[in-house]
Amino acid sequence: LSTKFGRDAIRDIWFRCRELGSGPSFLHAVSLFADSVNALTPDHISFESLFAEFSVWNFFTGYRSAYAPNNIGFPEKWAYPAYPVDSFATVTSYPTIVQGTQNRFLPQHCGEAFLVWDQTQAIDYTPDSEFSFFMGWGDGVPPSLPNLWGVGVIYQMEQDRDSFEVDYIYRPDDAVDSLVIPDPHQYRSVTLALSPASIDPSIFLSRPYQYFSYLTSEHLDSALIDTTGGGVLPVPKFIAVPSMFIAPYPNPAVVANMSDPSVHFRAEVRFDSANYVFYQADPLYLVADLYNAAGEYIANISRYASGVEGPTVYELSWDMKNGAGEPVASGAYIALVRLYSKERNGVLLAESTAKLLIVR
Repeated sequence: LSTKFGRDAIRDIWFRCRELGSGPSFLHAVSLFADSVNALTPDHISFESLFAEFSVWNFFTGYRSAYAPNNIGFPEKWAYPAYPVDSFATVTSYPTIVQGTQNRFLPQHCGEAFLVWDQTQAIDYTPDSEFSFFMGWGDGVPPSLPNLWGVGVIYQMEQDRDSFEVDYIYRPDDAVDSLVIPDPHQYRSVTLALSPASIDPSIFLSRPYQYFSYLTSEHLDSALIDTTGGGVLPVPKFIAVPSMFIAPYPNPAVVANMSDPSVHFRAEVRFDSANYVFYQADPLYLVADLYNAAGEYIANISRYASGVEGPTVYELSWDMKNGAGEPVASGAYIALVRLYSKERNGVLLAESTAKLLIVR
């Protein structure tokens, strides 16, 4: 607030708290402050928009501060810790459903939760079809949220993964709406910063707020949705993604003792007689995203997956360099490895993670 409106804004809010009397008056005071700012400026400031923007600012902290678009984020955003990767609810296969009741990342009142639609290149999309993101806000159970949901939409570009664009949408509680994405293949990922806003103290004592969402083309596979339960929200039928056994070698990678300058990830897919033939399809595509122990993105490696020991054992090599071609430092790294049915628009067949230690 002080960054956007000056330090006098904080004094104004506290004066309003004094006028409102004792009790949980801070959020009500912030709401009145937003109303007064909106009356004086054409910026359409609102209680919901303040929290939505604050949530996006929190995304661009730590190492992500270097990627923040102009005029977005705290002046000292580089000094704040970045959200760790495992605190996001991340989706990598499509069409899919995420439901608040099945997801531990529930947005708290006047808080935030991040939902990441990653690897959007895997979405089955053609230019002559419409691709939409659908979301249900709230759980249909009283009391309803008295203010709008604020949602920051953070687009990471595919061609330049250090480039991000930001947009905002605001929707009422207990409603179903959609966001049309003209071409999902132009993005590496789409992140939603969910921030349900409320000035009603009783809301905070009830429960975390829930949501559901799914990504689909114009022809949604009806088998994914079961509406026979009679509830307000659809109930998803979850489709499990098989896991892989990932073995990095050498591990630890002691560079001084290595004749080969690369680390290799051997991936073995578990299969049975029902899916054995499917995994023999050629060419499959193997992708690995590398992160350091702080959750910072380091590099991406990929290749066509030809079996090295039978049709379900694959291998991927990493030269221990980051995306800029520089050798990485000593430390622990995490590899998120995925197997797709083909290079573009492929179905996610299996995924798993592995830890690796590099010693220089």
